Amino acid sequence: MKRRRIQLTPATLAQLAQILAESYIAVGGANVDPKAELLFEKIADRLRSLADPTRLAILHLLQKGEMRVTDILAEVGGSQANVSKHLGVLRQAGFVTCRRDGVNIYYSVADSSVFQICRAICDGIERAAEEEREAISHARRVLGEGG
Repeated sequence: MKRRRIQLTPATLAQLAQILAESYIAVGGANVDPKAELLFEKIADRLRSLADPTRLAILHLLQKGEMRVTDILAEVGGSQANVSKHLGVLRQAGFVTCRRDGVNIYYSVADSSVFQICRAICDGIERAAEEEREAISHARRVLGEGG
């Protein structure tokens, strides 16, 4: 049996994940519905496609506008094969799209909600760093008073 590929935006996936998580908690962590497991797999696949610094750099370059592979390569470095591989992963995840113009292939962002994911993660990193800074400052004050 051939599986159909479903394309969902990150925002929609996030909403569905929230609904599923609430349902899972509401039933006390009972067995997850197979359809929910399939959705969790799709969410994990899309998140995995973002789990590489080069792919994130490519996405943020494309946020400026359409670019050719050679232009992207000039910015992120590495080999053309490597950049093309990363672009393929991002394309398969639905985050970028491409168009051919003669011998050139131009890439652009297909789903700008990916940047909402990045912003949410950055916000979490900032919060954690601020909490750590505050804990260090507090510890230094305590040590300074006790020493």
